[in-house]
Amino acid sequence: LTVTNAKGLSLGTAVEVNSDGDWTWTRSNMGSYTWTMDFTTDAGTDRAQSTRLTGFAPRQAQTAPVTIDTPADVATGYTPDTAFTFGGTAEPGAEITVTNAKGLSLGTAVETNSDGEWTWTRSNMGSYTWTMIFTADAGTDRQQTATLAGFAPRASTIAPVTIDTPADVSTGYTANESFTFTGTAEPGSTLTVTNAKGLSL
Repeated sequence: LTVTNAKGLSLGTAVEVNSDGDWTWTRSNMGSYTWTMDFTTDAGTDRAQSTRLTGFAPRQAQTAPVTIDTPADVATGYTPDTAFTFGGTAEPGAEITVTNAKGLSLGTAVETNSDGEWTWTRSNMGSYTWTMIFTADAGTDRQQTATLAGFAPRASTIAPVTIDTPADVSTGYTANESFTFTGTAEPGSTLTVTNAKGLSL
């Protein structure tokens, strides 16, 4: 059995077919071509038989997609002007680059570990509505991307003021003596007390 390429150039010779009619041939380096190969038995004789293999190309690189696991839900938002750590998975060993919607770099070389997990921290999120693109192995045939869109500051939730004491105004108070009012409000806030006319008490 002889093996030639599409131009007739020899790729291998004297591959002998065994008594069962089976043969094998190994090319030590396939390169990265799209091959056409002719396999011919007993070339140049009246016993010659040939078959052609066409379109034999490199397989596409099998790479894991990029996922974004943190935040799990963009609707939860983030705390403005603080750090936020993003996380997810990608092909083990890949480098993740982060860009905004305009393609400007936000961070680079966040390498995934052997399990394919990655994290990246932005030290100050500001107060924007973010679109971020996380790209693994940018510019290579292994490139994979994931987009996080609409990641905005979470709405501020301020605890209401409650009055727990007195629990019932109908119980009244003792005239000309002190009375301690109690209740709840936003932690760390300052409570001011005024009368019905707005005068400070």
